This record gives sequence, C-alpha cells and structure tokens, in this order.
Amino acid sequence: MRDDWRGRRVLIAGGLGFLGTNLARDLIERGALVTAADVVDPGSTVAASRLQGAAGELAIRRFDLLDAEPVREAVTGQDIIYCLAGQVSHIASMSDPLGDLRGNCQIHLNILEACRETNPGATLLYASTRQVYGRQTELPVTERSSVAPVDINGVHKRAVEEYFRLYAQQHGLRTASLRLTNTYGPRMDVVRGDRGFAGVLIGKALRGEPISVFGTGEQVRDFNYVGDVVRALELAADLPARDLDGQVWNFGDPWPCSVRDFVDALSELLPVPVRHVPFPEGYRSIEIGHYCGDYQKFHNATEWSPEVPLREGLRRTIRYFRAHAEEYQVPFSTLSPVPPHTSVRTLA
Repeated sequence: MRDDWRGRRVLIAGGLGFLGTNLARDLIERGALVTAADVVDPGSTVAASRLQGAAGELAIRRFDLLDAEPVREAVTGQDIIYCLAGQVSHIASMSDPLGDLRGNCQIHLNILEACRETNPGATLLYASTRQVYGRQTELPVTERSSVAPVDINGVHKRAVEEYFRLYAQQHGLRTASLRLTNTYGPRMDVVRGDRGFAGVLIGKALRGEPISVFGTGEQVRDFNYVGDVVRALELAADLPARDLDGQVWNFGDPWPCSVRDFVDALSELLPVPVRHVPFPEGYRSIEIGHYCGDYQKFHNATEWSPEVPLREGLRRTIRYFRAHAEEYQVPFSTLSPVPPHTSVRTLA
C-alpha cells in the first residue's frame, strides 16, 4: 500500500460522484483519512456502490451541502478540502438558473464561510471547468485568455473561482481553482444524459445503441482520463502556500482530438452505428466550438502531464463497466469483448 498520505484528513465535497469516488479510493489507498460528503440525491443509485471495496478509513456523510451547520461540522479538523460538488449540466443551467446558482455558488460559499470560521488553515481546491472560457479563437487556451462563458453554469463556475480568490486575498485561506476539461473513466455516469457528452456516448456504446454526433463532429476537445485528473488533484494539494493564493490552473491534453475522432476510437472498441444529426434545440447556442487547454502553468508548478492516451483510457473504462454491469443495472456485458491493445495515431 502506498502510504505517503497517511494520517492526513481529507474532506471531499461531492465525494459520492464520479470524480469524488475515484479520488477517495486513491487517497484511502495512500493512507488518508477520507470523508466523502454529498447532497442526498435519490437519482444517484450507483453512488454508494462506487465506493464498495475501498479499504481503509472512510466516512460517508450524506447531507445537504446548502445546510450551514453540517458543513461547518464536516470541515472542522480537515487538512485538505476538495470542492467537487455542484450542478454540472450546462443545458440544465439554462432552464433552471436559480437551481444552478444554489447548486454551485451557494454550496461553495457555504464551504468557504465554514472554513473561514472554523478551519482557516485548511487547503481548499475547487474543481472548475474550461467552460468559463466560452468561445475562443486562439488555441491552446491559457489562463491569460479572455473569460466569457456562454451558459449559466459557466458564469456560476467563474463566480466560484472569484469567491476562492477573494477568500484567499481577504481572509488568508489557502485556495486554488482547477479548470477541468472533459474527464472520463471508471465510475463516470453513463446512464443519465445530462452529465457530459463523453459519458453519454460511452453509455450508448456500452448498451449497443446508435451514437448521435451533433453537427460535423469536427470540434476539437481535450479528454483527460480520470486517473490522470486524480493525480493532478493530489499534486495540487502538496503545493506551497504561495501557490495557493486563489490561483487558477488549466488542465489539458497533449493529444487533443475532434469529437469525431473520439467517436471513431470508441466505435473501434465497441462497434455501434454512428450518425450525424443537427444540434438539438438549446444546444447550439451554448456550443463553444474548438477548445484545447494549455496546462503548462500547472505543469511548471507540479510537473504534471497526462499519461493515459485516449484509446487506452477508453479500454480501461469499458473493462470497468463490463466488470460492474450488474451494479449499473444496464446490460453492458452482452456486448462483444474489448479488442486487444492497438496503436493508432496519437489516440492509441
């Protein structure tokens, strides 16, 4: 067992989600004392099963992260707090902006206030999004690029970044925001249709359903395997205080590719029909076009770079869901075996 985090107390807000459970499992393996806290969500039928088999010290606390008192109790005594909770659907944010406000801004203000009052020495790391940049004409996008979100979710995520910066500046909290890009891998939501297009496409392929690509599919994107993102989050927690002053960092991918390339790689592993369809109502107005992020600033601080290229990441993801098909109550296992490793261009 790796035990370089032994004895460190870690709170993961949003700890029953995709990224939170992957992070929790790895930190437990490394010896951390992990509390996974999350809002009660009746729709998250696989949330608890994502943590099954995790050895070591683990506390699961289910409560509403909008409720100040249990949040205050949860943050007390923690060394590191990962702020991964939040409403993530871009399209849903446009139809329910107030719900998105509560599910992003209010939750994280609650956590920041609780830390200011009871645990100002903790390190707080916020999982933001590349969506704060909106449409960009110059690639790759750096932290110095303009910020102009095209949807309510992006606006609120940007606001939370500013909360984290302000609490570092005004109250001396150690904070940073990490602008994640398209993250995929084991334990992701492949059932619901509002948790990111990568999960939607992987879920359809696992079920043997046709994949619909909006538009031409030529839009360039970054894709990060969840194991690489977990490693980045852990490295960020070990940064010196001078780097935890409300800064923002991009994540990115050394192998950016088009949506169509992503679908081609997926359909080579799980052959299903692929069709191109027009953007549905409401999606075109929030489509950002091409995007790839420059993560050099974060690399300079931590030496982090993604290690798992797309096809290998997809292969690992498919194997995970085949092994856990019963837990997800979807007939993934009826599909053909995953093809052996092959090397194809930079996606292999």
